Amino acid sequence: MTPYLKEIQTIIDNDIGPAGVLGFEVEDYNGLELKLTAPLERNRNHHGTAFGGSLFSLAAVCGWGFVLLKLREANKHGRIVVKQSSVDYLLPVTGDLSVSCGAAPNNVEAFIKTYRDKGRARLVIEGVAPALNGEAALRLQSTYTVIASNPD
Repeated sequence: MTPYLKEIQTIIDNDIGPAGVLGFEVEDYNGLELKLTAPLERNRNHHGTAFGGSLFSLAAVCGWGFVLLKLREANKHGRIVVKQSSVDYLLPVTGDLSVSCGAAPNNVEAFIKTYRDKGRARLVIEGVAPALNGEAALRLQSTYTVIASNPD
């Protein structure tokens, strides 16, 4: 696991309220998407499927983590906040939770350039959680804003 992924996992475990208790884990990062997982046993609803709030939370944390990775790759820091989110629940999740999030490379480049130039920028993240059959169980679109905490 790269230092950036370790940083995200440490923040999840220690600083994002329920995320550590719910078992959110950094699974993979391929440069284009970040993948987080969580066990169904800690995130189950009364139907025995994934609790919608847990799926949304996992997706929101995944999007935040993706933005953090892109900042770190550009040797930047800042305060990341979610500005807006839209989620569609399409199918039940009957196994462990998994969410992948990312953004188009040209949008990431524009985001980093704007952040360097203005000390503030927004990035739209797309996320998806698969059902056991591989179809999308959840689709998420969130806008994250980054504000420079200290000019760097």
